[in-house]
Amino acid sequence: MLFRRRKRPLSKDKKAQILYSAAKKLLKEKLYLDSGLKCTDLSKEICTNRTYVWETLRSLDLGFQDYVCRFRLAYFIEHAREFRGLSSPEISERCGFSDPRQLNRQLKQLLGVTIQEYMDWVVGPPPAT
Repeated sequence: MLFRRRKRPLSKDKKAQILYSAAKKLLKEKLYLDSGLKCTDLSKEICTNRTYVWETLRSLDLGFQDYVCRFRLAYFIEHAREFRGLSSPEISERCGFSDPRQLNRQLKQLLGVTIQEYMDWVVGPPPAT
């Protein structure tokens, strides 16, 4: 009879190292702008097992998409002025979201506004031509 070896939980140091490596890679190479990014892809980029990445994020009550979404939202907020005059689908695509509803949902949760409301509020309406 074969026995499965019992896994030991990841140490706090190992989880911190994984989070640091993941964030560094996501920011440096802007991997979060790829709407098709998967946990497996990031795991390969930081040379670790996808299970370790998943377990690390779960310990923070985050799923992989929630984690990546935070980087995408930060990118949207940081670059909002550059998006003046673009439509919601164009803005969403440039920020790594596959659907504008995703960005709208995340902005609503974070700030209580939609893409267009945020753009009007922070950036202002597009200049008249």
